[in-house]
Amino acid sequence: MRNAVYVDTQYQTGGGPLLRSQSCVDEDTDNEGARDNDVLPPGYRFTVQAETTRRINRFRLDGREITMAIRKPPQDPDTNTVSWLQGTVRDIHAYLTSSCTAQDYIGLTIKSDSFACGAAWLSYRLARDFLENDVWGVISSVAQSAQTFQIDRSFVIESCIVEVPRGTGRVQLAHEFVKKHSILAIINTDNLCLPRSLAVAMVYAERGEVRSGELHERWNAVRRQRGKFQKQLALELVANACVDIPPDGCGIREIDKFQRHLAPDSIAIVVYEFDSIGS
Repeated sequence: MRNAVYVDTQYQTGGGPLLRSQSCVDEDTDNEGARDNDVLPPGYRFTVQAETTRRINRFRLDGREITMAIRKPPQDPDTNTVSWLQGTVRDIHAYLTSSCTAQDYIGLTIKSDSFACGAAWLSYRLARDFLENDVWGVISSVAQSAQTFQIDRSFVIESCIVEVPRGTGRVQLAHEFVKKHSILAIINTDNLCLPRSLAVAMVYAERGEVRSGELHERWNAVRRQRGKFQKQLALELVANACVDIPPDGCGIREIDKFQRHLAPDSIAIVVYEFDSIGS
């Protein structure tokens, strides 16, 4: 995934009709009231198309799935399309985080016919770790990789909010995930546990839903604990990120360096219970 470049010419508005708002906003206002740094409700820069409930297996809970569409910017030569899109991200972020608590989980999928590599997504994370800059980073990155990026009817954002039952707490929920058989445990005798984990996760994300061919073979190679490929990728990541790994493994400082290196690729490292995990 390429680094994001925020250039006006990278974004184009679609030629289709304006998306109909589901709020009480009058379409004839032509989006009046939208200004830089405003946080606007649904109906101005985006609309809520649907809200349903579906089972999220990884949480063993029902989640609220919200489908949103980004509206075309005003047909005005003075309109800055990038600023409009950034404002829309700001609106959507405020809308989602205001409808849940900091302990709930939010996941996001971004779809458009103009995305050359298919849909993009943000993995489930605590609402307090769901950042506006992360959403913008994903959208700008996939837009950069598209030959023509259009704000049209196919540009849809789907979000799912999972409300954690009160009283279970973050710690129990996190450990429940760790104990699941779907989690790949990194078993190593060196000090590369973190870069190994990151390398494996990156290959897994790159593979996506593919279950055959080169990407699948790459995944099978990297997840083998006794293979050399996992360590090779880990060492390459360490070198590219310019991180010196202490003899006893990574700490907060090393995690921060890896995060800074991976941020341009819209990869976020989430740490659970740093003081006790693995003990």
